[in-house]
Amino acid sequence: MLCGVSRNDKVATLILGILKPRRFLNREAFPTWLAIATLLACLGLGLCEPLPDGLGMDFTWKYQALTALAAVLGWLAAAPLSWCLLRLFGRRASLADLLHLACGAGIVLVWTFPLAFVMRSTASSAALSLLREFLFSLVFVMGAGSAVDGVINRLSWRLTTLVAIVIASIALQMLPEWNNLTHLRMKDPGSGLVAVLRGEVPDGPIPNARWTLNGPQGPALEVERVSLGERQVVKTAREGILVVDVHPGNSIGGDSGSLVTPSPAAMSLAASVPEGLPEIRLHELHSLVRSRIAYKRTFFPGSVAEILERGSGDCKAYAQVFAEGAAALGFQARVVRGLLARPDGFWAHAWTSIRVDGKWQEWDPTSPVPRPDARYLRFSPPREAQSVFEGEMAIFALDSLRIEPLP
Repeated sequence: MLCGVSRNDKVATLILGILKPRRFLNREAFPTWLAIATLLACLGLGLCEPLPDGLGMDFTWKYQALTALAAVLGWLAAAPLSWCLLRLFGRRASLADLLHLACGAGIVLVWTFPLAFVMRSTASSAALSLLREFLFSLVFVMGAGSAVDGVINRLSWRLTTLVAIVIASIALQMLPEWNNLTHLRMKDPGSGLVAVLRGEVPDGPIPNARWTLNGPQGPALEVERVSLGERQVVKTAREGILVVDVHPGNSIGGDSGSLVTPSPAAMSLAASVPEGLPEIRLHELHSLVRSRIAYKRTFFPGSVAEILERGSGDCKAYAQVFAEGAAALGFQARVVRGLLARPDGFWAHAWTSIRVDGKWQEWDPTSPVPRPDARYLRFSPPREAQSVFEGEMAIFALDSLRIEPLP
């Protein structure tokens, strides 16, 4: 053959190179055009991956493209980073070879792409992202040893480079969110405490209340996020401040957000709810959910089946089980998020919105009192978010909060 390497060899290198990363340094087996094509394929696949379930919002194409580009740039950054680390260990390598290797190691995304359609929960999606970072870094480090002038088998170099690439890649992928990260304010991330209380709040239901929100102009202070029919009425909206009157007894207009679909586990749970009037059945479901789940703070609640098997979870778990249970009973249901004012502070909270007899009602399965009062301030999800922090995380950018009971 006139060509040194056949087309089949190129395909084999692309597919099996993850097992023998030094193949990516062979310009005949893995030519530059194929390296660039692999890079572009990674960018395209990143745009095609489904969003994790439970986010409750869609993202603009611009944000998704920026996120996919940041991920690819994070992987390419492995080349100059490892080049610098090699110099520290007294070794040299071609930066061009290392860039070539980084493109080839990106095949990890192709290998793991089908898993994105299986690992759909927030927790499993985050685990998949970490797995990809580790696999990419491992493939790159294994191949980089072959690009070094002289032998470098030192474990310290391999471990240092592996950890440095993982950290640098994750940091670069967070660049689209950097501005939002710098504005995050939270008293206790482990518990969900957003802010300490200013003023006094009775330890019990409040029929009507006025909320005052202060902070940088952004998603948390957008009128459309907190305006909710007659339940939540915006009284004042100006730069850095939002005043909202909350009247829980009034109707909720134009409820928004994704409707839940009942899982087999939720349908099995709902089957034990006796027949009766709609609200009676929801009260029965409320008692049933509370009897099956013990409160325990968890960052990722998991599926309804996992929650019920575990028998514990926080407000997100309660809300997910109740919403799917209500959907299994024939109601339209959503998981909603916002703030809950208690005597010990303002807390990030999740509850549900259920359509009963043509009207939307709010139900909180975490609380022994099923119907939320004026201590609950809801934030509707944006139609198209430009950041993950425009969802429930937007409340963590607020500077201060205040609630005053109204007559």
